[in-house]
Amino acid sequence: QFDERQVIRFRPRFVLDATEMGDLLPLAGVPYAVGAEPKSQTAEPDAAAEPNAACVQSFTYPFVLEHDTQPAPPAPRPPDYERIVERQNFSLRANYPTEFGWRGWFQYRMFGDDPPIPNNMSPGPFFSWRRLLASSNFASGVPQDIALINWPHQDYAAESPLDRPPEQLARILQRAKETSEAFLHWLQQGYPELRLRSDFMDTPDGMSKYPYIRESRRIVARGRVTEQDIIADTQPGPRARLFDDSVGIGFYMVDIHPCGANERGRMRMPRPFQIPMSALIPREPVNLLPAGKNIGVTHLTNGAFRLHPVEWNIGEAAGMIASLWIEQGSLPAAAGVQVQLAQSGVPLFWFDDIGPDHPAFASIHLAAIRGTYPPDAIGLHASPSVPVTRAEAAVTLSAFYGNHLDEKAAIDLVLRHGWMATDHRNWFHPDVPFYWTDWREDKLPSPLPPLVSHRTGPVSRSELAERLSSTRH
Repeated sequence: QFDERQVIRFRPRFVLDATEMGDLLPLAGVPYAVGAEPKSQTAEPDAAAEPNAACVQSFTYPFVLEHDTQPAPPAPRPPDYERIVERQNFSLRANYPTEFGWRGWFQYRMFGDDPPIPNNMSPGPFFSWRRLLASSNFASGVPQDIALINWPHQDYAAESPLDRPPEQLARILQRAKETSEAFLHWLQQGYPELRLRSDFMDTPDGMSKYPYIRESRRIVARGRVTEQDIIADTQPGPRARLFDDSVGIGFYMVDIHPCGANERGRMRMPRPFQIPMSALIPREPVNLLPAGKNIGVTHLTNGAFRLHPVEWNIGEAAGMIASLWIEQGSLPAAAGVQVQLAQSGVPLFWFDDIGPDHPAFASIHLAAIRGTYPPDAIGLHASPSVPVTRAEAAVTLSAFYGNHLDEKAAIDLVLRHGWMATDHRNWFHPDVPFYWTDWREDKLPSPLPPLVSHRTGPVSRSELAERLSSTRH
């Protein structure tokens, strides 16, 4: 309490570090990593040859502009304006990777309402890219268009803000703010109708109260997600590497805003990925968990995990882990955390066709994590209402009883033990639907929940998941 010169001490049972830079990690003595790891440590395709603690993604002070009908007074010219312009190379150009089917260098127009054309070949006008309010969507009298400006050319890459003494950090933040102020001034030289809306940020200078920090200190975790775990070049299926301790999901480019150590910016296409619980647990357990981008990722994979929806999911998972840890008195098992998260509507596995309102949402996600949900080897569909084939049922039953086998081996196991009905010639018919009458309850290694006697039709994928899952909705 600065006004009263009083010190307040907290003695929490558990702490979640959701700070932008992982500020609690050094204070708590939790081991952490900073900057870029070497390829010898991570084996990542794009990792640098040598470690570099100073190579931390650039950060940015965003601001909000209004497209006025009349020229507005320009923002004050910041100190060292010419030097900043030269260093930042201000422009409305961006370079999109051609290997992903994009168009490489692209020159944005400032205004317009052109929608992006397919495959991101044309991302649309600059001002509408992060537009917050389009006046055309409202009745007359609504203010002009409003846009958030967060652009690579205003990134501050010259210095990392991590692990700096307070006076150095204050200087670095001020230089980063001056970089955005210079970009604002530069924009207004060409487009005087752009007016700074400081009221949106509620700050005297109109810059955000806190910069957008792209890279944090990162805990030394029990598990670490590396580039090869998530990028499409090393993950040929529809999803990234599957983690059986998943506590959430995410999907964003491995998007690297370069540091000031001659690093080049890059984008890598990922597969839809999971958030493993092991990446949230410090190698030496303490009563502190990361609750944002400070989890066990690398300099490169941070570029995908730093996105806000992923951070929010990490926070949800960290809160659940901490709650169960306090309740149980020890680190909870991943399976128990997953049950609580799934029942709360948190997705654990990548599906694009079921939401938390689906009656079998939790059962399907838990079954998928445990390998007891028939997988889609091509896409991300759960297809909950589609009937299960007898071959899929055999693979699923085998996995449920601890035998993760391919289709042929699973069918052989089911036939050998008589877990499913066959025809009068003992033929299995793997491609026909699995019916409720096909269960052989008396032959199963352990009993399942009782069948509803009147059910005789095909078993759907969601029904199979619900029967094999301990979760009921």
